[in-house]
Amino acid sequence: METMTKVRELTPDYRMRMAGNVARSENAVWQYQRMMVSGIIKKELSWDEIQSMKKRVERLAGCNKIWDTETYETSNVKVLLRTFLCKDKFCPNCQAVKRMVLWNRLQPYMEQHKDSLFHMTLTVPDCTGEEVYDTVRHMADCFKILVGYLEGNRKVRGKALFLFDCKGCFRSLEIKCKGENLYHPHFHVVAVLGNGDVLEDKHIVNEFSRSKGHDYRLFSDVEVTIQRLWWLLINGQRRSYHNIVENDSLGRYSCVIDKYQPDECERLIAYVVKGSPTVGLADEDFRTLYHTLQNYRQIQGYGDLYHVKSVEGTGDYSEQDYQALERYIINGEQPVCQYEGTGRLAYDNKYIMLRGKYQPRNLKH
Repeated sequence: METMTKVRELTPDYRMRMAGNVARSENAVWQYQRMMVSGIIKKELSWDEIQSMKKRVERLAGCNKIWDTETYETSNVKVLLRTFLCKDKFCPNCQAVKRMVLWNRLQPYMEQHKDSLFHMTLTVPDCTGEEVYDTVRHMADCFKILVGYLEGNRKVRGKALFLFDCKGCFRSLEIKCKGENLYHPHFHVVAVLGNGDVLEDKHIVNEFSRSKGHDYRLFSDVEVTIQRLWWLLINGQRRSYHNIVENDSLGRYSCVIDKYQPDECERLIAYVVKGSPTVGLADEDFRTLYHTLQNYRQIQGYGDLYHVKSVEGTGDYSEQDYQALERYIINGEQPVCQYEGTGRLAYDNKYIMLRGKYQPRNLKH
């Protein structure tokens, strides 16, 4: 595997948003510090936890603040090569980078399967701060089993439960803080369904047909079946044909499936926490979510979408990248290499700003 560098121009608006994320990361630093001080005073943190949190604060405080740049003075061009990222779940900088990288990785799959993509939302009842840690992990385990039914690998009475051909899916956890120690975890899922026509016949009314802020809606047979199956999985009940299809005395949890729309990708790869990760987040919520999301995989692919994940790497310019740069550079000018602050770059209107973006490429022999 070799690396290549994609060159693209950064607009002033993009640079201002980048500087804004750096400023907002200070709020996350303060919340980590308050959580650490509170844990020390109440003797709730071990020595190792304190040292680990100190390192987190140090990394977050320096995240995306300094860039390695190449400056072409005569051409009035500045190329941003690389920066330090802390990769913290609550960092606005890293969340923005993660969204951008995942968007770029998802696009080829979205284009390839654009006629068979569906957006599914799976929910469970609200839970308390003491319950949310176990709840989201149980949801992940149950979803893995649900994927087996969707793909036809798990049978009911020796037959596949669903008629469509599920080639893969991609799920993302989102947690909404509702206040008063109450949390609403749910999954957003994009699924590739080969025979999604069975989802278009929506004719069933049930307890989820009317919800706050949404029009009265009908459900398909598939949605109602998944609602029951999801309830059985979450509650550890027997997944027999009778319980899934025939027994109306059992409960359901909400499942909504609609044709995927391109503008829904932002919702799929949104922040783990509803809204900006730290703005408006109470300290108690921050502490709860910090412990909840420790070593938790927020985004996971299955089937054809299993390998959708972020790419990291470094490398030199390729011949194509040099050709892209030559559109901006005068007479083969040599650059001046230096480190510069993000705040300064955001307000520097003297130069055309370019981003050298590293991506892997496969060598052909």
